[in-house]
Amino acid sequence: MKFSTNPQSVGQVVASLRDARKAQHITQAELAEATGLTRPWISQFEQGKIPNAGLSRILAICHALNVNLTISYDVDADDSDESAKDGQANRSMIANPRTPLVGKSVAQPLAEHMAKSINESVAKTIAEPIAKMQQSLVNAAVSNLDQAIAHSQNRYQQMLNALMLRSEEVQHGSED
Repeated sequence: MKFSTNPQSVGQVVASLRDARKAQHITQAELAEATGLTRPWISQFEQGKIPNAGLSRILAICHALNVNLTISYDVDADDSDESAKDGQANRSMIANPRTPLVGKSVAQPLAEHMAKSINESVAKTIAEPIAKMQQSLVNAAVSNLDQAIAHSQNRYQQMLNALMLRSEEVQHGSED
């Protein structure tokens, strides 16, 4: 789900960035590491105690939190023709620097989540073939066991028959 706001003050920008951090379960320490700022500075910033945070710091926080800061304004029709000639028809600027500022501590939970999702997907994909293979192995083991039992029963019967014959021979020999 994507959240969007149109902040009207620095305080609203600060509150939105704090809310974005919390929504992503990122600690102030992790955000500090990802931006190169200190955790105390992040804390004071989020409490509104830094009146002039500086655009570069705010942009670094936006980037680390994957938050877009958009500036847009209306352009008169006459101005838009002139800007189109200059190759500047799009007058919207999104604060999203190309150089990643995400530190390992911020990336780690994302990587773990992705690995878990992949593992679950793979498990679902191979669960049925593995279950079939296991059932085949069980069936083969049961079949082999049945054959071994039948062989043992036949061997037992042969030995019993041989013993009974020998017993009869002994009885007939003692009668003679």
